[in-house]
Amino acid sequence: MSSQRVYSYQRMLVAVLLAGLVLPSALVATEYHVRLSGGIDTSPGTQALPWKTITYGLTQLYAGDTLWVHAGTYWASTYEFSRSGTAGSPITVAAWPGDHVRLNTVLNGFYITKDHIVIDGLEIYTTWSNRGVRADGNYITIRNCTFPNGAIAYKSSLSTRNHHQLIENCTIWWFTEAPVLFDAMDSIIIRNNTIWNSVNMNLIDAGGVSNMLIEGNFAYNTGNPQGELMMRWGNSEPQSGDNFNGAIVRRNVFVDGRKWLILIMSANGGMFYNNTLCKLEAVENERGLIYMRQHGSTAAQDKNENNVIKNNVFYSTGSSGNFFIDIASDMSEDYGDQQIDWNLYYKPSGTQ
Repeated sequence: MSSQRVYSYQRMLVAVLLAGLVLPSALVATEYHVRLSGGIDTSPGTQALPWKTITYGLTQLYAGDTLWVHAGTYWASTYEFSRSGTAGSPITVAAWPGDHVRLNTVLNGFYITKDHIVIDGLEIYTTWSNRGVRADGNYITIRNCTFPNGAIAYKSSLSTRNHHQLIENCTIWWFTEAPVLFDAMDSIIIRNNTIWNSVNMNLIDAGGVSNMLIEGNFAYNTGNPQGELMMRWGNSEPQSGDNFNGAIVRRNVFVDGRKWLILIMSANGGMFYNNTLCKLEAVENERGLIYMRQHGSTAAQDKNENNVIKNNVFYSTGSSGNFFIDIASDMSEDYGDQQIDWNLYYKPSGTQ
C-alpha cells in the first residue's frame, strides 16, 4: 500500500467520521437550567427560576434544547433522555461554564437509547458494576467529562449497528472492565482523552467496529493483566460477522500495560502511525508492544490484512523479554499483508 494511498484514505475516513458529528447550530433552541439551591421542578426552568432535578429536566427537553446544570452534587439512580435530537439540533446536557457538577448514580450514570445527544463537562460517578455512560443510540457526543470509577460503553443494539459516536477531552480511570468499550458499530472517534488503570481489562476495547479514529489520547495502564488498546472480532451477536475494519490510530501515547500496548486481532486496513509506545514497568510484556494474532476459530475471523505500522516510537526499559512487534505463528499466512516501516525502536539494555 503506497504512502499516497494511505494518506488519501486517511483524509477520506476522517471526513466521513466528522461528517456525522459536526452539527450546525439549531435554528430554534431553548436553554433551561437546573440548580440545587432554590430550584423547583414546577418552575419554568429559566435561569432565574430553575428546576431542581436533572431527571425532571430531561423529560422536558426537545430537539435543539440545552439543559444547563449548575454547581453541586446531584443524586439519581440513573439518567435517561425522553426524546432524540436531530442532525441540526441535538439535545445537550452541560455543566454551566466554570461550575463543578458531580452526578452520583447507582445504575448507569446516563443510559442513552436516543439519537443526537451531547453530554458536556460533567463528573459522573456510579457503582463499580455499572457504566458512567451506557449508550445504545446514534450521533452521541461525550466531551469534557470526568469518569472517576465508571467508564463508557457503547453497545450496539441486537438488531442494528449503531454509529457516529464521539468521545473527546474526557478523563476516564479505574474501572473493573474496559473503560471504553465498543462492539459492532460504525464511525467512532476517540480523541484527546486521558485513560488509565483498568483493573482487569484493556483500556480501549473495540470489537467488530468499522471506521474508527483513535487520536491524541494518553493511555496509562500499570499493574493491569491486559493492555491499552484491543481491536478484535465482534461479540457473538446477530449483527456480528465482520472483522475490525478501517482504523486510524495516530499520535497517541500508550504507556505500560502488562501483556501488550496494542493487540490487533482480526483487523483489516488499520493504519497505526506517529504513536509513542513505552514499556516502563519492571514486569516484562508477555508479548510485543504491538501483538498480532488470530481471534476467532474460522478463517474469516483469523484475517489480519493490509495493516500499516509506520513512523511510531517503541521504547522499553526491560532487560530481556519479548519483541517490540510480535506476530503470532497462528496467523503466519497473513504476515505478508502487513506494512511495517520507518519505526524507531529503542531499548537501553538487553535485546529485542
